[in-house]
Amino acid sequence: MEKISKIKTLLKKDGVLYLTSVVSDKKIDCEAFDSGSDGLLKKRLTAKSFKNLLVQRNFKILKFRYWVGKKGMEIFAKKS
Repeated sequence: MEKISKIKTLLKKDGVLYLTSVVSDKKIDCEAFDSGSDGLLKKRLTAKSFKNLLVQRNFKILKFRYWVGKKGMEIFAKKS
């Protein structure tokens, strides 16, 4: 996801990124068109994949937690 790389350029060294996201309701990553009114193609990642994505882009996970019965996640990550 190139957006994470773009966000990284905005952070100072040791800057902290705070993200919230929905979690894939399947056990795998998937893409699907939104059933809502915007009709956008949305990528749903598992928590493991999302964490790996950040680590691959040289972020250190500071805090991770699920919310709303594991339907969402919250991540604090530090730019390395």
